Amino acid sequence: MLTGFPASPGIAKGKAIVRLRGLEQLTAAKIADDEVEAEVKRFHDALRDSREQLEELKRELLAKGDVPERDVKILDVHIVCLGDPVFVQDVEKAVRGEKLNLEGSLSRVITNFARIVELVENAYIKERLSDIREVAVRILKNVRRNGTAPGAADELPPDGYILVTEELHVADVLGSERALLRGVVTEKGGRTSHAAIMARSLGIPMVINVSEVTKKIKDGTFVLFDGSVGTVYLDPSIEVRSEYEKLEKEFHQHQQEYQEVLGKESKTQDGTPVYLYASAGKPSDVEASIPYNIAGIGLYRTEYDFLLGKSLPTEEALFDSYRATSKLAGERPIIVRLLDLDSSRSFGGRHLVREPNPALGLRSLRLLLQDNELLELQLRAILRANAAGNLWILFPFVTTPDDVRSAREKVSEVAAALKAKKTPHALPRRVGALVEVPGLLPVLDVVLREVDFVTIGLDNLTQYLMAADRNNGLLWNYLEMSQPAIFRTIRSILEHAAAAGKDVFAFGEMVRDPLFTPFLIGAGLRHFSLSPVSIPRIKQVLLKCRVSASEAFAAEVLAQESKEAIKALLARKFEDVLARS
Repeated sequence: MLTGFPASPGIAKGKAIVRLRGLEQLTAAKIADDEVEAEVKRFHDALRDSREQLEELKRELLAKGDVPERDVKILDVHIVCLGDPVFVQDVEKAVRGEKLNLEGSLSRVITNFARIVELVENAYIKERLSDIREVAVRILKNVRRNGTAPGAADELPPDGYILVTEELHVADVLGSERALLRGVVTEKGGRTSHAAIMARSLGIPMVINVSEVTKKIKDGTFVLFDGSVGTVYLDPSIEVRSEYEKLEKEFHQHQQEYQEVLGKESKTQDGTPVYLYASAGKPSDVEASIPYNIAGIGLYRTEYDFLLGKSLPTEEALFDSYRATSKLAGERPIIVRLLDLDSSRSFGGRHLVREPNPALGLRSLRLLLQDNELLELQLRAILRANAAGNLWILFPFVTTPDDVRSAREKVSEVAAALKAKKTPHALPRRVGALVEVPGLLPVLDVVLREVDFVTIGLDNLTQYLMAADRNNGLLWNYLEMSQPAIFRTIRSILEHAAAAGKDVFAFGEMVRDPLFTPFLIGAGLRHFSLSPVSIPRIKQVLLKCRVSASEAFAAEVLAQESKEAIKALLARKFEDVLARS
């Protein structure tokens, strides 16, 4: 039995096909001076072929119509990566400057990028690395001209297979083999990678981050797992197979229930409204979230536009992106988080002074307040795009009340400058502070007087509250969401906000896990921001919650002194709620 993290729900079973990419293990070899231009030409020929293949795949999928158009559009990200000037120039530089062959140059660029990304305190950015990796693998296949890849359809079991690989690629999900793909188990990856999003959209069960899984599973091994749990069985017993057959029937029943609850009004069993918002990072994410009957976009991450090119995006490019997002959401509010990056990597031509601990350094709002050009660029684009009045602003990594005051002053200054130039714009109807730094809690009452709402960033808040790096596997014990300190901190924030008459939004692991929904409702949270695919199961639970009973339950949880006691309470309450009609 192996253990990983659930990424896409569902029961999967079948024989394993192990597929190795081996991008980092490519052999780097020196080339002669007179071979350099030929090597660069190999690269550009492969770029062209890769682009044509992706365009052709898009046309085929749209013509067939069996994959949602919003999912097909994910291929556009890979097409953009193929033309990314930073990526292309870095590979050319390795070939021309270091006299490396193309395979070695690609490996060098991807490995260096991976090292930089690992330092970034932003899960969304980390998971964009998978797009770059997949693009590099496609380029290599075209360079080598080896024909079909290992595991092509004619080699696969006719009754379907489980893909075991280092990292899932979009091509694995959208390619000709997808009809036989029953499930995926990977060594790495994230729940918000494009491939994982697509797997969930197409109903393909998936477990990620199973240590050394490509070494532990051999081709032909019978694999069985539940993508909602993360446990992977190898050649399971008859008893285990029988139990999972029952679970599979229950899962399909739940899926039908999920579709039914989406159309229902989002409120508790006793009629209290609870608003479910989607998290997004670009216009296509917003478009994909609309069918989930969302109240709005509770967290719009803005880093993506700043990491695509070698220079800062233009004001017009940002304006177009934000305006498209605003139009897609209609009258729904969009909470736009200002740029949340740090000195661990350069972006948009900005080469910041490297700090020993970027996560606690000049990052997010601290960085923006010291870089007027950067802050004004983003604010001008947001205010200009806010014609519909549905773009709110969220200040990230707020540490002191002065941070908020300074940021609000800058918003007013930018608005005044736009007005002086008679440039159409609109101030945000609401501005908020992101609560993720524990030091903000003692002065939260002061901050609440300066903003219209607050948002709790639970993952970062937990990390800083427990003084535990969430990327350090040795510290998971401290990062468990069932730690008493976390529950009491959430309740304190909600009490302060209620006293000030201000709304509280929240996002993070706890928000998207239905096990915690009864507590959060009982503690007073009414605005949940989560990935769209998590909305049905959260809504299923909240529809069965009663506020008075949830409040009593929250009080019981807050009285506990150990995470084990809290975990037992949460599990019992979850079962009780689901048992209600």
